[in-house]
Amino acid sequence: MSEDYSDCPRCERMHERRIELAEIKVRDAYGKVTQSEFEALQQKVAHLKEKGCKQETLTEQYEHWFDSRNRFRRRYNCTCEECGFNFIADNVEEEAGDELSFRDSDLEDEDE
Repeated sequence: MSEDYSDCPRCERMHERRIELAEIKVRDAYGKVTQSEFEALQQKVAHLKEKGCKQETLTEQYEHWFDSRNRFRRRYNCTCEECGFNFIADNVEEEAGDELSFRDSDLEDEDE
């Protein structure tokens, strides 16, 4: 069995959504808040973009073998230590679909 680390696709999608929601707050706040509050919202967007998504949080494990009928087989699984994303595929013919989805309520507000 081999093991590797890479970037998590769910974490990346969640980070993009955090940026999108922060940008919506900026647009909605225009003309409704003080200049300093507006600038703070803009700074949050800039910070999220600059910070980026945590990298190499996805642990990937895969194995290859010949089964008893001499068919080449492969198995893949991955788990993200950050968001809990987990995916298992036998023969790597399956696609990650619903496993990548999340609700906005899954997003934690990042103030820093």
